[in-house]
Amino acid sequence: MGESERERLARLRDKQLKDRDPGPTVKVNWKGKSARKQDPLLKEFFSVLPPRAKGAVIGFGMGAVLSIASGLILPTDWGVICGTFALIACPVIGTLIAGGTDLGGFAD
Repeated sequence: MGESERERLARLRDKQLKDRDPGPTVKVNWKGKSARKQDPLLKEFFSVLPPRAKGAVIGFGMGAVLSIASGLILPTDWGVICGTFALIACPVIGTLIAGGTDLGGFAD
């Protein structure tokens, strides 16, 4: 390939790139404030989880809240026992409810 052929191809490529460039006056969707914003990490985390796992995570959160609340309301040994039961039972119940309410039922 000769030198003149390379120069011609380089000019052709530059011309094609210049023809495609919309210029500074055209608003491009991927720049600045109009760009698509990324979803929050927690929302993205829940969107990829299967329904049963979502139920378990939500149940664990509710169990943790109930565990802390029972420890504060009942400062005796019963508060610890009830809190431990809530921490174990809530994720199990959440998994069962989420699996049962899923369109596929329990058969995944």
